[in-house]
Amino acid sequence: MLEYISEQMTDVEAAAVLSKRKKSLDAVFDAVEISALERAIRLLCVSCDKGYEKSEIEAQNALIVSVVDFLNETCGTSYKAKSKATQGHIRQRIKEGYTEEDFQDVIRFKASQWKDDPKMSEYLRPNTLFSGKFESYLQNARKLKPKTAHATVDEPEEVEPELTDEEWLNT
Repeated sequence: MLEYISEQMTDVEAAAVLSKRKKSLDAVFDAVEISALERAIRLLCVSCDKGYEKSEIEAQNALIVSVVDFLNETCGTSYKAKSKATQGHIRQRIKEGYTEEDFQDVIRFKASQWKDDPKMSEYLRPNTLFSGKFESYLQNARKLKPKTAHATVDEPEEVEPELTDEEWLNT
């Protein structure tokens, strides 16, 4: 059975899998007597799979680095983008469709609330900010974000009551 190329593989491991895959495919190609051109095209298609996955992973990694850098700059922290836990929280939110702007909005919002509070400032960390409560944090951040020019002065703004620090700790 052929191995599959996964995100966790190094380039050397992926090359080894592609090499095994090529040998297996060569045997299949020989058995069905296809032309050399068609064989080259099929091998190229197999090789392209890894390139596509790799570019997608590289884009996610760049976003993770950007988010962690923004968190560190905004909150005066020094979290590492290479941390598996941090990557896991951010990747999960990316899978849910959140953007770099969404991450920045949550970081700014929570930093404005917690940064100067000695009791709450310790929660300005990836596993709190990018956890399952991320959507709630984002919604609250967006409610307080300055409105665009489309809004009129007469429209009252509905704001959901924000949890106090004690209520938040008890959830």
